[in-house]
Amino acid sequence: MQNGGKNMLQFPYPNGKHANDAHDVSEQLHSYNLLIRQGRISDCIDLLEDTERKGLLDMDKLYHARFFNVCKSQKAIKEAFRFFKLVPNPTLSTFNMLISVCASSKDSEGAFQVLWLVQEAGLKADCKLYTTLITTCAKSGKVDAMFEVFHEMVNAGIEPNVHTYGALIDGCAKAGQIAKAFGAYGIMRSKNVKPDRVVSNALITACGQSGAVDCAFDVLAEMNAEMHPVDPDHITIGALMKACANSGQVDRAREVYKMIH
Repeated sequence: MQNGGKNMLQFPYPNGKHANDAHDVSEQLHSYNLLIRQGRISDCIDLLEDTERKGLLDMDKLYHARFFNVCKSQKAIKEAFRFFKLVPNPTLSTFNMLISVCASSKDSEGAFQVLWLVQEAGLKADCKLYTTLITTCAKSGKVDAMFEVFHEMVNAGIEPNVHTYGALIDGCAKAGQIAKAFGAYGIMRSKNVKPDRVVSNALITACGQSGAVDCAFDVLAEMNAEMHPVDPDHITIGALMKACANSGQVDRAREVYKMIH
């Protein structure tokens, strides 16, 4: 990588050395660890790509999850894909880590690209990957795309779990589509998947946003009627109070408030 005769990879190391001086693999690994600790992921990638060009790169010596986690915190999708390309035989776990970076950045286009890469690699996407893709669509407000992914998942023979339905319901709630939220909930119950607190809270939130206060209390009643009752938390109470407030039922909101005192 040249620019007017100057090597562009001569970025400074934390120890004052240069990338093109570090021919020893262990020294480059040490330098990589210092850079990742400082969150300098772009410099990390430059170092790894330089090491690969020299035929010295061994990705098995690196903790992949650590790099992807830093990418998630920095919403660094480009660097995540560059790192992924250096992994010689990515597993489904690698793809899941990559798509989680897309989810944290609300990048549905990148998430769909990951699904395509999984299929290109001859692998079968699992429940976790499909659920993360649905979550990414939900965060992006793409409700129709979310359900398309869900149907593709079911048609592929992958059984959705409570987290999958939770992502669907949450996406509908955020988009103010209460009918679709309860439609997803109905499918979940028909499959004998037990709702957890996250699902119940998402439903109550959807009700609150549309002012369907009676509907919100129906969900609360179902939480209490489960064989193993789902106890409401502060999110449940907050969503119920908001539902009451949105429908002008102040007295009912006060009764809800007393549930936590």
